[in-house]
Parts: sequence; structure tokens; C-alpha cells
Amino acid sequence: MNLFRAIWFRLRSLGQSPAVKQEIDEELRFHLEQRASANIAAGMSPVEAAREARKRFGNFQSVREECRQMRGASLGEDFLQDVRFGLRTLCGDRGFTIVVVLALALGIGATTAIYSVVNSTLLNPIPGAESGRLIQIAERDYIRGEFQEQNGKPFFVGLSPPELEAVMAHHELFEQLAWTYGVTLERKTDDFIEEDGGFLVSPNFFELWDVPPLLGRTFAADEASPLDKDQLPAGDTVMVLSYSWWQSFFGGDPQIIGKTVVLSGRHFTVIGVMPVRFQFPWGRAKFWVPAGPFRLPPGWRMGPNIRVFARLKQDVAVQEVEAMLGTVAHQLAATPGLAKSYGEEWKDRPGGLGFWVRPARSQFTDGREDLERTLFGLLAAIGCVLLIACANVANLSLARLEKRQHEMSVRAALGAGRARLMRQLLTESVLLALLGGIGGVGVATVGVKLLGTLVPPSMPRLRAFQIDGHALGFTMLISIATGLVFGIVPAWQAGQAKLAEALKQASAQATAGRRQKYFRGGLVAIEFALTLVLLAGAGLMVESVVRLLRVDPGFSPQNLVRIDLELPWDKYNDYNHKEKIARLRSVLWRQHILRIPRIRGCGSRG
Repeated sequence: MNLFRAIWFRLRSLGQSPAVKQEIDEELRFHLEQRASANIAAGMSPVEAAREARKRFGNFQSVREECRQMRGASLGEDFLQDVRFGLRTLCGDRGFTIVVVLALALGIGATTAIYSVVNSTLLNPIPGAESGRLIQIAERDYIRGEFQEQNGKPFFVGLSPPELEAVMAHHELFEQLAWTYGVTLERKTDDFIEEDGGFLVSPNFFELWDVPPLLGRTFAADEASPLDKDQLPAGDTVMVLSYSWWQSFFGGDPQIIGKTVVLSGRHFTVIGVMPVRFQFPWGRAKFWVPAGPFRLPPGWRMGPNIRVFARLKQDVAVQEVEAMLGTVAHQLAATPGLAKSYGEEWKDRPGGLGFWVRPARSQFTDGREDLERTLFGLLAAIGCVLLIACANVANLSLARLEKRQHEMSVRAALGAGRARLMRQLLTESVLLALLGGIGGVGVATVGVKLLGTLVPPSMPRLRAFQIDGHALGFTMLISIATGLVFGIVPAWQAGQAKLAEALKQASAQATAGRRQKYFRGGLVAIEFALTLVLLAGAGLMVESVVRLLRVDPGFSPQNLVRIDLELPWDKYNDYNHKEKIARLRSVLWRQHILRIPRIRGCGSRG
């Protein structure tokens, strides 16, 4: 109880330092006056009574400072004194300060840069508040086909139109529900036809991600375009462009809003451009078009390729959504004609037709386990570099402490306690780390730009690679932690030194003691171990790259070209005649593609 009371007094005194000091002075004067009154009552003169009271009371200034320290009234002043003295000391030893700040700036800056990329892509990829309530819903499908070792494993894709309609009927569980469907539209030029990939989306798609457009606006609720039998916009409608397509195809035209783009015979009016950081649900999307509900012709089948995202209501749990999806699966399985609409393969799935739910942030790491391991591996490696920097700086600080033995001895002889000496050295260490953190922000800014080029363009992204508030907070925390890590050993050494031995060593200018030698040797061993780990990892990475470059691909890559044979979708979309379509593709390949002059040795996949 007394401990909590003492802590409360110290915390309260931080904001009430003058009032607490006045209260202490009044209390001390009251005790002096009471003792002097007692002496006068005992027969002393007022002058003698006051002198005797001060004599019995002790040194008034020392007692007052001790009381202020116990109450924490001088905590702020002491801290400011330590900071001012630490700055003067560091300015007086500029060589040491510059070397330490540069070493820490590189370590802290590299760590901050890696953390910024990891935070934007893996840890916190969705901007806005309460991103934890965003989920993704999909049919539980299973891998089949040529990769036999993966057959039977579930994978996350999306929903089919009937499933989407059934899920949207349960709007009482969702605050918002949006969907996307990838499409390819043709753009005619003077010489050839290009295919541009984008997404059909629900009109409320952009509202879900809390990312405002760079230019113009996003979609209104009444701008959804009806779809034709090919699941493409049936007529002219509006469009929002991605930043990359706006720059590459439109030349970054600031007057693009209101202009028309002709794709697949439809006229699309540009109403907005998204910022560079908005690359969702895939990084290579060129445009987004608002679309209405899917309407499948009789007997027409469409796979579970609609990606569905939803924001749960405040009082709705994921378990309630899973229970609802179980009911929907049971109803769809009992619907007549399901086999005709879905095909027969769903009956062979473990558990039959079913759905699952996952956090929306999983979309950013889906199928990118290698990138995730790479980024976290880089973060761990840079962390080792920072530890090496801390060990180096700690060694430099110990060597510098030997030169300051005389200063520490004099301060101890004048009454400075161990705690005060340790606090002063820790303050200097934290100041050095904060200066290194300030320099590290500049290093991190350059590092983030370089790391951004290593992230695959196809990776979805909603956050920009930049030093934001999270990164600055991380830099501040890691700077303080770094200062404490490399400053704790010199501070502890200074606090453990005995006054007599310190004065003797300072007067004789002796070399480092045995304990200091052990500490410095231990730090060198830690540096060597961490460096060995980094060198071993770097060597393995280089060896892996060399082996990959030496792998025989099984063919000659010189003069190699890839040709895709696409059949008209409106005529060849029958899933029940896959073998016939495959034979047709093989015939077309042999009769047309292989007869092109100077194309030989081609292979085909039906």
C-alpha cells in the first residue's frame, strides 16, 4: 500500500511540481517553528531557540532536497538537468557521437523500413477503423487436376451467382457486403487488339475499404450496369481507373474525368482515378466497373469465381455467419437442378457443398507464403544487424566510460548516488539512440522506396509503402529500446564501481578492470555469433540463387515465344463438353499455329 502511495505522489507531482515544493517548504518551516516554540517554552531566548532548532533539525537544504526527491517534486528538474548535461557531454565528444549516431541510424533505419513494408502488406494491410470486422466468404472447393500431390486440399476462391444471391438475402448479419468479379475487355488499336483486365464490382465496393479516390469520385448506388449473357456490361456505363493504367495508357491526364473509353464495343465514362496504393483485389487491375446482379441463362453454369467481402455488424460473431452459411449450403444442396447448375463434382467433395469464412486480410497473403517468409526473414536479419550495432555501441560506451572514471569518481565523492550516475548514463544512451532514430527515419524513407520495388506488382495492396504514424511510433519505441539495451551495461558498470577503487583507478589512470574486460569480451562474442549467423544465411541465399541460375529448364530459351489460343466464349462455354473443346483446340493448333513459317518445335496444352 505504501508503494502505491509513493508512486501516486510521484506521478501527481509531475504536473504539480511548484505546488508540491511549496507544500514541502511550508511543512518544514512548520516543524522548525514548532521546535523553536518548544525551546522558548523551555526558557531559551528566541535567537537561541531558533539556532538550536536549526541545529537539531539538520541541514535545511539537504532535508528539503531529500523530501522533494521522495515526493518526486524535483523529478522533472532532474530529468531536464540530465538531458542538458548529456547534450553538452555529447557535443563535447563529437567523434564518438557521430560514429554512434551513424551506426544506430543504419540499424534503426533498416529495421524501420522492413517493418513499414511488413506492416503495410502483412500485419495491418487494411486502412480504417475496425478492420477486424471485415471478412471474406467463399465456397469450400478442392484442388483437382494435374498436381496430384495437392489433390483433395481445400482452397479459397469465391461464390457462384446462386450462392451470392442466397448469402445477400441474409443482410441482417452484415453492415456492408461487396463483391468483385474479374473480366477481360478488348481494346482495338490500329494494328491489333489488346486485352485489358479489370473487375466488375458492386456499387458499394470502394466504401468498404475507406480509400478515397485520387481524382473524381467512386460509384453511386444507382450506377450498377446490368450484365448480358457473357457476364459483361450490357450497355454503356461508368468506370474508375487504377493509378498505373491512368499513368501508362492515359499519360496521367489530369482532365481524364468525363472522358470516354471504348472497350469490347461499350463506352465507359471515366468518373474517378484511385491512388497508387489502391491495388485490390489484385495488383494488376486496370479498372473497376459497377455491375448489377448476375443473371445466368437456363442451363448456363458459372464457377465460384465471385470474391465476396463483408463487414459484420457490431453484435454479430463469425460463428453466426458460419451457421447461416451451413443453412444456405443445406438449402442449395436440396434445390432441384443443382447438379445441372453446379456440375457433378461438388458431390465428390468431403462434406459435400459447404462454405467457409476467413478474415479479409487473408486476401493479401493468399498464395504468397514465400513472400511472407521472405519479409519476416528480412525483418529477423535486420534485427540481428541492429543487435550487432547495439553491441558495438555498448563496447564504445564502455571504452568511453574508462576515460570518464575521474569524472564519475568526483561526482560520486560530491554526493551523487549510484542511481543518479546510472540515470545520467542511461539518459545519454537514450539521447544517442533518439538522434540515431532521427537519422534512421531518413534511411528508412530511402529503404522503403527500394523495398517497394521488390514487392510483386500482382500483390493486392491498400496501404502505401511510406513512413506513417505506425512506423514513426515503431521508430520511437525501437530507438528508446536500443538506447536502453546498449546503455544498460555501461550504466550498471558505473553504478557497481566502488568509490575508493574508482578514485584510485582514476588517479593512477589504470587500465580497464577484470570485470570490464569480461563484459567487453562477452559483447565481442555476441557480435561474432550474430555476424556468423548473418553470414551463414547470406551464403545460403547466394548459393540458392547460383543453383537456380544453373538449373536446366529442359528447353532452349533462345527465340522462345508463348502463344495462347482463345476460343469465342459465347460459343465454347459448355462445361459438359470439355473433351470436345479440347480436341478442337488441338486441331486448330496443329492446322494453323504450327504452320506459321519459322515456328517449329511447338507444344500445346489442351
